[in-house]
Amino acid sequence: MRAAWGVAALVALAAGAESPRDFRFAIPLSPSGTEGLQRVELTADVHRGAARADLGDLRVFNGRGERLAFAFAGEPAPVLPTSKTSTLPLFPVRGTAASAAGGVDLRIRSRSDGTLVELRSGPAARARPGTVVAWIADASRLRSLRSLRFTWAQPPAGILARMRIEAGDDLATWRTVVSDAPMVDLAHEGARVRRDDVVLPAVRAKYLRFTFHGPALALESVVAESLAGIAERPLRELVVGASRGAHADERVFAVGPRVPVERIRVLLPQENSVVPVRIDSRDDPKAEWRPVASGTAYRIRRDGFEVASPPIVIAPRAHRYWRVTADSRGGGFGDGSVSLEFAWPPRQVVFAVRGDGPYELAFGNARETSVAYPITTLVPGYRLHDEFALPAARLGAMVERPGAGEPGILQWIADADGKRLTLWALLLAGVALLAAMAWGLARQVKAGGRDAQSPPDGGP
Repeated sequence: MRAAWGVAALVALAAGAESPRDFRFAIPLSPSGTEGLQRVELTADVHRGAARADLGDLRVFNGRGERLAFAFAGEPAPVLPTSKTSTLPLFPVRGTAASAAGGVDLRIRSRSDGTLVELRSGPAARARPGTVVAWIADASRLRSLRSLRFTWAQPPAGILARMRIEAGDDLATWRTVVSDAPMVDLAHEGARVRRDDVVLPAVRAKYLRFTFHGPALALESVVAESLAGIAERPLRELVVGASRGAHADERVFAVGPRVPVERIRVLLPQENSVVPVRIDSRDDPKAEWRPVASGTAYRIRRDGFEVASPPIVIAPRAHRYWRVTADSRGGGFGDGSVSLEFAWPPRQVVFAVRGDGPYELAFGNARETSVAYPITTLVPGYRLHDEFALPAARLGAMVERPGAGEPGILQWIADADGKRLTLWALLLAGVALLAAMAWGLARQVKAGGRDAQSPPDGGP
């Protein structure tokens, strides 16, 4: 019974012994202002030093060594692309209404990049040189169109028209983008009604064609609103150099931080290289490689510019070792060093600033399990993305505590379950019983030896 109470006391002592000294790494944490809830973005050092891929060994402590409540932040809102406006070069198409609907015979002169310089109607249109049946706008310099705004010559009776907008890349084949857009410009007794813009469904095309249900408007300009890029999640990037693998066409990459990689870009050493690749990964250098993705990496020079392959998007994977194998039929990677660019979404932690500082972020103990709250529990009245409006704390330089986080007898007792403790107690009790039996037997043997050497009673 005393032994059982002793074991229970050791377990309780071990369970309550968590402190900053139990973790191998620590980073000073400096709150910003006096707000009770603050957030901090985890750096690559945290992923590098954490003993668990899910960051379950992460802790936040105050100056008294008390563990503070914290939660992992959710997904941040995507970064919206910026927009810009551009006046599109506008060209009239002259002919008949039938020719506009079925395709006008055009004579085109353009630059090498596809930008229109001149657009003239062909012989069929010269029969009625003064009739404009459609308009064509050059949008080849823009990425993604979001809306169009039109200006026109105002006729005395006003405008009430309907327009069809088509998109194409070769001035021969068109697809309808907006089938029936109203164009209105009416004035009466000092009041005016005007509708001169059209919202587009994410169009990417070199050219736009405008035709009308009825006479064509006398357009003067078309201003396009385009998106400079697409909505993106914020990502952090890390470039890692390669070492040669077991075969000539293999390159192996050792990533220090165990970050949740979502995109991988293969950076080739030479221009005009096209290399089909296969990508594998593993977290343990002795484990089997697991397939991740395949694709084609390239670096091609076209029209005086270098075009490189985009990143390969993968399911999030937090592995330390990666392998890229090239298809050798095209010469493999060629001469030079191959690199991998890894991209991952940064994780943020929200914590309650309780007690006095200095505060610190501690990690690096594989025996610990997660104590993080759900973000909805930590932030009262939580609404989506609320945590990203909290003040941002600052991280200092990472400090290593040699020997911290290593297994100890108290931690082993705390981690062990009841069945394991029972088995070990029985084993130790058995060993102690055997030792006692051996000790008793040794005493008996020794006592018997002394009796055999003593003279009998009544002897000389």
